[in-house]
Amino acid sequence: MSESAFSAAFPDLAGRLRFESAAMPAVAPVTPASVTTQGLDADAFISLLRAERMAHGDISPESPTPWLRSLAEFPAVVPESENPNILVRGRWLERGGSAFLVSTAGTGKSIWALQFAISMFHARPFSGLEAWRPLRTWIIQSEDSDDRVSIDREDIVSGLVAADVADLGDQSHEEREAYWREAAASVMFADFTGLTGSTFLDALSARLALVGADETPDVIVINPLLDFLGGDMNRQDVVSGFLSGGMTGQTKETRGLRSILREYGIGALIVHHTPKPPNETELKGWIKSAMPEYQAAGSSYITNWGRSFITAMKVPGTTDAIMLTAGKNGAGLGWDVVGGAHRHFLVWGGGDSSGGTGARHYWAEPSDERKAELMAALNLTAEGAGTSADDDARTLAAYLAAHPTPGRDIYDADADTCKATGIATRRRLRAAFKAVREDPAAFGLAVTRTTSGHGNGRQLYVYGPAAPQPATQPAAQEIQTEFI
Repeated sequence: MSESAFSAAFPDLAGRLRFESAAMPAVAPVTPASVTTQGLDADAFISLLRAERMAHGDISPESPTPWLRSLAEFPAVVPESENPNILVRGRWLERGGSAFLVSTAGTGKSIWALQFAISMFHARPFSGLEAWRPLRTWIIQSEDSDDRVSIDREDIVSGLVAADVADLGDQSHEEREAYWREAAASVMFADFTGLTGSTFLDALSARLALVGADETPDVIVINPLLDFLGGDMNRQDVVSGFLSGGMTGQTKETRGLRSILREYGIGALIVHHTPKPPNETELKGWIKSAMPEYQAAGSSYITNWGRSFITAMKVPGTTDAIMLTAGKNGAGLGWDVVGGAHRHFLVWGGGDSSGGTGARHYWAEPSDERKAELMAALNLTAEGAGTSADDDARTLAAYLAAHPTPGRDIYDADADTCKATGIATRRRLRAAFKAVREDPAAFGLAVTRTTSGHGNGRQLYVYGPAAPQPATQPAAQEIQTEFI
């Protein structure tokens, strides 16, 4: 067994277990080097490990492999509101999980992240995101000076105090300010200046181990990813090493951010940049993309690794508005469906800034009239939250009644199906097919099973019109009565 194989198979045992054997000195520490130099083969070594762990009560004879468990052993499903592992509603952020905020430079990402942290302490909605319970946040950032952070704090707090009259209208201005000052004071800034790659990850793990349970954050914000990655973001080995563990391109093996998040039960909000935007003529199409997760700069591993994604893009022709698009894992947020994707609009709050900037910098919800103006500027149409899905399902059902189609082809040739049915996006088509598939009879369809004509024996389920039902015959007594 090689050193790397040992470390991969038993990361929690290396350098910790001690046991006696004929092949090793008594009370010798188990390390990758000692395994390979003492000549133990893999089977003998694993047998010794099991015996040692059973002797110490770490595992039982019935379950000698704690790293292997049955599907039945996973916890029972509980409602989100009762699940302490769900941090943001809709499972947008979970303990041990990650969410990305991706945007161009100068959009207001840092203020968004800070306002998120302040709002989540009181479990108050922000940008259509809601926490199930109060959350404590650490912010790890390197771009903004102390003065800049102070100005942002004052702008956000004063803006929230002024905007909160509707919800806290029975409280005085002083009481509302104390409420939001408490939330701001809960946000902790952790200084990791100059630490990157494996050094950053080692420091993060060590510092989390030092704080007590009451001080452990629920969420960490890493802003921005590139300042702490410590390598070429286009190299998959660098990115995967940092996020998941392994070789980081720096000749050192690391645990990876994911294992740290899972060990301490923390969710991560990671602020990241887009690559250079396209030219102006293509900009609107880029902003309106229904798959924003693919706009993150660097290796595609970032998109694959992240659980949830939101992009924030400036609305062309404005200086104070952004459009958020929730791609991966965004359906649970309850945002409006606009242009085939889940979207949310924000505008800069107004008024004087206590920091002397001349305009209060905090993100606010636009009025209905302003929201309509922003959608018109992007030539987007609101499709509602469910109405369009029902219409799309009926449209798809009418098409299938006239053109029976295997369900697999609806997916594999989704672009052609969109064109044939007039359903605007693949996302909407798949939502429509899900509704049809759950209850074909409700849409006047039937499903028949047939065999693929390609000679591979594959079973196909064809969606087509339901057979007409035979006319109901009158009951025998009714027939006799008619002849009497």
